[in-house]
Amino acid sequence: MTNSNENFNSLIKDKTILQAVTNMGILKPTEIQIKTIPLILEGKNIIAESATGTGKTVAFLSGILPNVNKEKKVQALIIVPTRELALQVFKEVKKMSEVKKLISCAVYGGESVSQQAKDIRFSDIVIGTPGRIIDQMNRGNLNLKGVKFLILDEADRMCDMGFAEDISKIIDKIPRHRQTLMFSATITKDVSNIERKYIPNAERVSVESKVDPSKLLQEYYVVKSNQKFSLLLHLIKENPKKSIVFSNTRREVDVIYNNLIKNGVEAFKLHGGLEQRKRTHTIDKYHTHKTAVLISSDVSARGIHIDNLEYIYNYDLPKDDTQYVHRIGRTARAGQEGKAITFIDYRDEPTFIKMCKRFGFSIKKIDVPEVKVVSFDRTRDVEKNTNNKSDIRAKDFFNKQVGFLRKSRGSQNPRTTRNETSFRDRKRAVSESSFENQRSKNRFHDDRKRDGPRPSFDGDRKRDGPRPSFDKHKPRPHTDGDRKRDGPRPSFDKHKPRSSFDGDRKRDGPRSSFNDGKKDDTKFREKVKKDIKKQKKIVKNKKYVKKR
Repeated sequence: MTNSNENFNSLIKDKTILQAVTNMGILKPTEIQIKTIPLILEGKNIIAESATGTGKTVAFLSGILPNVNKEKKVQALIIVPTRELALQVFKEVKKMSEVKKLISCAVYGGESVSQQAKDIRFSDIVIGTPGRIIDQMNRGNLNLKGVKFLILDEADRMCDMGFAEDISKIIDKIPRHRQTLMFSATITKDVSNIERKYIPNAERVSVESKVDPSKLLQEYYVVKSNQKFSLLLHLIKENPKKSIVFSNTRREVDVIYNNLIKNGVEAFKLHGGLEQRKRTHTIDKYHTHKTAVLISSDVSARGIHIDNLEYIYNYDLPKDDTQYVHRIGRTARAGQEGKAITFIDYRDEPTFIKMCKRFGFSIKKIDVPEVKVVSFDRTRDVEKNTNNKSDIRAKDFFNKQVGFLRKSRGSQNPRTTRNETSFRDRKRAVSESSFENQRSKNRFHDDRKRDGPRPSFDGDRKRDGPRPSFDKHKPRPHTDGDRKRDGPRPSFDKHKPRSSFDGDRKRDGPRSSFNDGKKDDTKFREKVKKDIKKQKKIVKNKKYVKKR
């Protein structure tokens, strides 16, 4: 536990770094800072097992910044799992490195690669996600030969997201003579593999969670899935405090956000499917509100610090038990009180209670109150907030522009929009267009003139001649091969008789009936019967020989 008599004066010897920590308003060190800062200053490799919200960023920055100088080359590389955490660590680095006039940059997806490449040229410290770091390395923009400090923050989260191979590729490009610091909430199998391969002779540090169980009140409701939103809306309106609603999927985040907006709740949403600029704007805007609700996936469950957060709603129970700890760790920080509320199905209640006992949580079951049933729209399309004045102005400006364009085109009724056209007119337009397309497909000759008449079926007529009627066109040819090409097709009474079935008949002879003109074929039939008998005897003899 933290020693109450300990302070930063005994931990940090560099006066400039000590001044930077004081300027940030941090007066008392946390447990992770007390245990790790002296080891980092001694140059030892560290593997620290600590949950989010324990002050890890200040701990490793206080240890490495005294030995980072302004050399215009990358000396420290900090790898984090998410873009939001990269931005948060970048802000902390910027605050603490101002006293030494060091330059730092954040490298993550969703932003300009070329701009980030320019920032890397003059940076002493680089903070980034594994994917974009490898991208900049492959482009030749990021040189890691001068790296002296490697920090892996939230290592277990990076491995869970599938970044274990990317981390190995990055570490292989860094000199072996370096100091490596790895911080992880849990030591998983992948984290152990990284430790065994890349972090020799590491000092292990274990720290308890900063969340005070006495300050965090945990409750849960056993509720049906079709009643969850009505209960959520009831609790939010009953306690209009700054809160986060966690859901497991992006789609569910969009749906909950859409329905809260419809019911007049001031809400924001955050998940990995949004553009980076919108995600950054959402977090910055949410920080300024006092009673807003943030609907989020687990992208904000780690690393993101939000001040004065009082309520956590677990709309969906997380798939991983440790993820539940990270979710509720967003509140009840720095001696403040908080409340975590979880919605579960009756089938999940036994496993949920076991999980809470394993982590040492005391949790209380609350009966579902009588709430007003609210319709829950499952569509994902997010409607605009009509209370936002900027959206209303933009909509009015757009309508004015559309009206001006319609007037300039000389339309009789400028107010008529596309949606106001009658169904009959739209159907007629569709049928006419489909008819024209069908006409173009039914043309038999591709090489004829584009606007010429449709040709007849015979190939000897003039190219651009009119299409003949069925009475005047040239007669179809006779079926026999010896007739003239353009002769009339004979009737069935006058055609030449076909020959009989024997192969010696004439080609154009009459086809004989079974009664008239039948040739005597008794000899032929007898001959066929003899041949069949011979074949049967041969087959019998072969079978007899095989049996013997």
